[in-house]
Amino acid sequence: MAAVQPKYRLVGVSVMNLRGFEETSLRMNDGLTLIVGPNNSGKTSFLRLIDWFLNEARIENLSGAVPLTEDEVDMLLPARPTRNQARRLTLEVEISDGRTRRRYTKEGGEVELRMTVWANGEVRLNVGPPRRNEAANEANRKLALDLLISLREVLAFTLIPASRDASSESFHAALRAAAVAKLEKQALHTRRGRAPAESTRIKKAVEEVREISADLVTPLWDEMSQAIPPGLAREAELGPDMDARLLVEWVADNTVLRLVTGDHDRSGVAAVEVGSGLQSLLELAINRAGGSAGDVDWVLAIEEPEAFLHPSAQRTLARLLRPSGNSRLIVSTHSPVLVDEARYGEAVLVRDHHFFEPRLPQSEERREQINSALLTGYGAEMAFASSVLLVEGEADRLFFERLRRRLAIETEGAELDRLYVLPVGGKTGFGPWLRLLRSYGEEGNRPLRWFVVADEDAATQVRRGYLDAGLTVGAKTTALVNAQRQAFTAAPLDEEELRKATLKLNRRAAAPLRFCLLPGALEGSALNSASEQTCADLAQALGDSVPSSKADLTAWLGNEKNKAPWMRALIADRLPWSEVDDVVAGVMRGWMKGDRRTQATIKEMEALRKP
Repeated sequence: MAAVQPKYRLVGVSVMNLRGFEETSLRMNDGLTLIVGPNNSGKTSFLRLIDWFLNEARIENLSGAVPLTEDEVDMLLPARPTRNQARRLTLEVEISDGRTRRRYTKEGGEVELRMTVWANGEVRLNVGPPRRNEAANEANRKLALDLLISLREVLAFTLIPASRDASSESFHAALRAAAVAKLEKQALHTRRGRAPAESTRIKKAVEEVREISADLVTPLWDEMSQAIPPGLAREAELGPDMDARLLVEWVADNTVLRLVTGDHDRSGVAAVEVGSGLQSLLELAINRAGGSAGDVDWVLAIEEPEAFLHPSAQRTLARLLRPSGNSRLIVSTHSPVLVDEARYGEAVLVRDHHFFEPRLPQSEERREQINSALLTGYGAEMAFASSVLLVEGEADRLFFERLRRRLAIETEGAELDRLYVLPVGGKTGFGPWLRLLRSYGEEGNRPLRWFVVADEDAATQVRRGYLDAGLTVGAKTTALVNAQRQAFTAAPLDEEELRKATLKLNRRAAAPLRFCLLPGALEGSALNSASEQTCADLAQALGDSVPSSKADLTAWLGNEKNKAPWMRALIADRLPWSEVDDVVAGVMRGWMKGDRRTQATIKEMEALRKP
């Protein structure tokens, strides 16, 4: 049976100058919305704001009759100055009934319910886009308050925090609420239609308890009446004052959960005695099981559901996080496993208190499928990075990843841990990844910045990848690409001319397009500035039959038989910083510049490279 559409439905939230946010918004998917980002990026703050407004804020505060408490002001307002800009939370509400919708807007579409907060703790509600002097419009404020009350009646928004265990107050509250909901539905028969058999049995049980209890306590009145003067109390009834609802409340208050997890606890143990991972899941399961009816917009917001779970259990959980009916899930996560199992359209990236939703034309179903496939494995881990280095293959990945790790250790640059290397699968594989990266944010404001590096034979393919992704290459860069390609295919090959053409192209493309070609492929660039002694040491570490001279070692590494990725990782581990080639250092700089916090580390790297 199809779910009944709720009359009021929350479809989006915008925040301006509240908590750590300047200005951002989030649309809510019909099913799952997966919020992906590092610590302190705004995931919890955003969900906390929604929860406060819909569940905790008192009507007398929101109506403007009473200012907010000092704690509420501290929670809502940012520590930074906002230069008299508005501090606002806006809910975008979809109203299914046309007549009701016209009460709030004459333009059709979604209705904006806005809460504005002043520094003194005063709150104002309004409906519709911001207007001048709207604070004095009492009719609009009453309309907004009416919309909020109506929304609260049909919207069940539940926030499950990241810190949860079976001994917490929230766990017991969720268990009790779920028990009451199930008992009321069957035992009290709160809905229309034929009464369930359980309801009849409960009524009979209540009557039987009354009768038995009355028989047991009636002798008490007989004893009491002997101490009362005759005529003051002729008759009395003494017994339990109870009905089915009271019984339901008693059962819910005394409901406990015991679990059997294996042969070692067959008799059952209390929920607080099982592992942290299972305890973390129990509260999620209780709330999922307590889902509301079809005429209610049920939104469950979960922080880090993967907490304390083994990766295999995270994968199982990810597949279970599939809402049904009118229920929707908003999940914040630090887990690549959850991103791996999600679909592209469900993944929203958050960086520095700003949400970046995937942007694709609705007609591009195939592109949606491609991007979903890319956001697995390496792509899932990439979603948590700040700057991505796109390389051809696994050997390139290991080489630059080892250099990143060395630099992070030697400079204590923790910001480098947010950099990521991603192999695209060959020189023709850059285009799809660039399209995926471009679908989040706008130029100059992206959650994931990139730098492309490829071997010197990939100039034409890299250019094609940029064009396929909708990026402008430019006539001058195209001319340099063609010149470099001609130098590469010239017979006989002039290696010096090829290197000059490659470096000239790199100088043109490095800053605006963020791509670089490696002269002599990875092997040639890695060893170009290495000393003969370093090459001899590397040859000895690589194996007994490896040639030790620089020229012979470079040629040996360039042979397809000797392109094992671990060899490139070893070179990156042992190559002295002073012998790291300018081209390789340029790649590192371009990659690091994707995160503005790496400026000091870039300078430290240059200091390490000085002999």
